[in-house]
Amino acid sequence: MKHFRSAAACCAAVLTVLSVQSPAHAASDVQQLVPILESIVTADMTGAEKLTAITKYTAENYSYTSEHTRYQHWYEMTEYGGGDCWANTDMIVNLCTLAEIRVIRHDSSLGILGSGSGHINTVAEIDGEYYLAEAGYSGEKPRSYQVTKIGTVPYTVTEKDGTAEFRRYYGFETAFSIPKEADGLPVTSIGSYAFSTKQLTDYSRNNSKLCYQFWKWDFSKVTSVEIPETVTVIQPGAFMCSKLTEITVPASVTALPKNAFYYSEDLAAVHLPASLTEIGENAFGDCNALTDVWFAGTQAEWEALQIADGNAPLQSAVLHTADSVLKGDLNGDGVLSPADAALLRDMLTGSAAESEAADINGDSRLDGRDLTLLKQQILRTA
Repeated sequence: MKHFRSAAACCAAVLTVLSVQSPAHAASDVQQLVPILESIVTADMTGAEKLTAITKYTAENYSYTSEHTRYQHWYEMTEYGGGDCWANTDMIVNLCTLAEIRVIRHDSSLGILGSGSGHINTVAEIDGEYYLAEAGYSGEKPRSYQVTKIGTVPYTVTEKDGTAEFRRYYGFETAFSIPKEADGLPVTSIGSYAFSTKQLTDYSRNNSKLCYQFWKWDFSKVTSVEIPETVTVIQPGAFMCSKLTEITVPASVTALPKNAFYYSEDLAAVHLPASLTEIGENAFGDCNALTDVWFAGTQAEWEALQIADGNAPLQSAVLHTADSVLKGDLNGDGVLSPADAALLRDMLTGSAAESEAADINGDSRLDGRDLTLLKQQILRTA
């Protein structure tokens, strides 16, 4: 197939923990918060009590202001006496981290667990329970605050015509399996921005880049998501700006919408079902790490697939179809098995003669990537 060089990515950077400090504030400066923490929490407090004390302190001792928002970090709160919701959240997150409370920043612009319009607050996990810590988004100190227990599962769902839509994951794991059922209803849809690190539609690209060059924050840690066969619909932007490295779309899905995996900059391999009939605009736009596409249908079915504009990374990746030559069957027994992986390992160490069939990703060289891909194929066919 033809190969095209994809356009340079210009979306906001995918976020990582914790905030990157400006040169004037080294990462060790967070220790300046230790006296504050010691003044508001005690050793005999429960985790929930500590979270409440930290949220209360932030709301009652700092005013809400958007005047000083160049960096929007905790130290601007201490320097200027206030900050916006991003700075409030940074204060809560850093104090909780010092208190050894597991926390993650939560983007309420998604309209879940808080107000919208770019609002940020904090989700904490304490003894298997999830809490939302909210220091507010207006007012002079002392301000109101709220800590709410939101359940024992790290996600939200909404009912739609007798089925459930998976709306938002806010947990801490890197691998997550979407449930087949939630609240007694079959999960048939994955909502927009369910695993996205940011809802970029609220911001222009230029503003996002300006903003995130100072914030390297973590809104999602998920690198692997298992989608059940009950899911038939993936909404636009469901995995946009995610941290996925590989994804398998089940045969129950017939279309991938606009921006489905847009700017998932670590996505290296996708496994698509023969049931697909269309792939929307920018579904894989700016997925510049994408090297392998595994399509369960034939080459002819792939060529009949409607692929909209903005999917250059998908079209320039190495395509593997059902009628492709079986690469990886190194011992010639017609199946992929651990014996083939062992033989490829021997080829890589020089103890066995190299074979063209061992070049799994078709890049004309044998390396660890081929062995990784072969092991993945073996697991899927087992």
